[in-house]
Amino acid sequence: MPGAGKTYWLHPFAEVINFTPIDLDGKIEEKYQRPIARVFKNKEEEFRIAEREMLQKIIANNSNQTIIATGGGTPAHFDNLELMKKHGTIVYLKTDMDLLFGRLAKDLNKRPFLPKTKKGLTSYLEELEAERVPFYEQADLILPVKYLNVTFFLDQINPLINP
Repeated sequence: MPGAGKTYWLHPFAEVINFTPIDLDGKIEEKYQRPIARVFKNKEEEFRIAEREMLQKIIANNSNQTIIATGGGTPAHFDNLELMKKHGTIVYLKTDMDLLFGRLAKDLNKRPFLPKTKKGLTSYLEELEAERVPFYEQADLILPVKYLNVTFFLDQINPLINP
């Protein structure tokens, strides 16, 4: 989900498992030389196509020793989830609604596709969660964000990447 901490945790997680970190949205921003919020100006379909192409490119051009922070919608579009499962271990950062709302309400204008009012945000997040959770729950590892730290991550991920 947006606001779960994917970008925040990317570098600490990559460092502890000695993987190369890649932020999918960051790569899209590099390509278009603008923030995601301005890349497609609420044209989600165009964004999802660019996101899919960048995901494919990252997977094709990087080793197995890579950790990718995807956007929250990445696994729910096209066959991205299957592609991710085929090429790696999927981790879902599970976050409760109150925490998500608190984080996202602070910077509504910085995030693409979010309602620009706090009133609309609650219903939007509930709809988004209902739509995406079936994809998220197919992850290899589900980590509750409220308990998350680097040690907990390492303890949970180690058996999956070093069987």
